[in-house]
Amino acid sequence: MRSIQLSDIDVLEELEYACFPDDNMGGYALERELEVGGGYIVETSLGRGYVLYRDTSMRDILRLGLEEAARGRGLGELLLLTALIGVRDALLTVKKTNQPAFRLYRKHGFVIVGEDRPYNNWMMRRHIRRAPNFDLHPSQT
Repeated sequence: MRSIQLSDIDVLEELEYACFPDDNMGGYALERELEVGGGYIVETSLGRGYVLYRDTSMRDILRLGLEEAARGRGLGELLLLTALIGVRDALLTVKKTNQPAFRLYRKHGFVIVGEDRPYNNWMMRRHIRRAPNFDLHPSQT
């Protein structure tokens, strides 16, 4: 896995069309999103996928897509968790019919906060009130 760069636009556009054939962003829109946000891409023998996000008052997960062959193999979870490192507040939308993605988001603390009716999406949010308290220097007793 690696951070997406502007030089990855061709690969990203190919993945976008493969993952979202009925609702995809073109190369220009993807470039604009990368200029104001970030993302990660994974290319393995299991398949390929990517996540795009933008930071405003919270992390907005714009896209998380996997090629058909890569689905159900843990790559989506890996991409999601990588995009959420150090993030307390996150927002995303998911098609109501995409139950595997919906279950993944619920597993990682996202709850439904609204509905995007024209697009048949759930709006989901994850909020962590405070960071976990890890003792980096445990006493040796």
